[in-house]
Amino acid sequence: MLIKRDGLTASAPPGLAEAPDNPNAQRPAAGDRSPERFIRVGEVQGLVPVSRTTLYQWIKDGYFPKPVPLGGGRVAWLLSEVHTWMATRVAERQT
Repeated sequence: MLIKRDGLTASAPPGLAEAPDNPNAQRPAAGDRSPERFIRVGEVQGLVPVSRTTLYQWIKDGYFPKPVPLGGGRVAWLLSEVHTWMATRVAERQT
């Protein structure tokens, strides 16, 4: 599907339905809590309450997911990757 905004045309991200009446359109799985989205460092810190310094050290050490470059020096994380990391920490605690 193409999205038009401000005179520009771009492809829709995977998973967005092309039209509500299209039975073959991709939609999030029925069990998904929310659609995938990017979150910035402040929101990451809201989910994982550690300092920015610790967060970036964990990334360097391979302990935490790497951010996705967005351009212009900005980065963000996929919410699903942060949730997966959190679930892994909980699972490790239970073993």
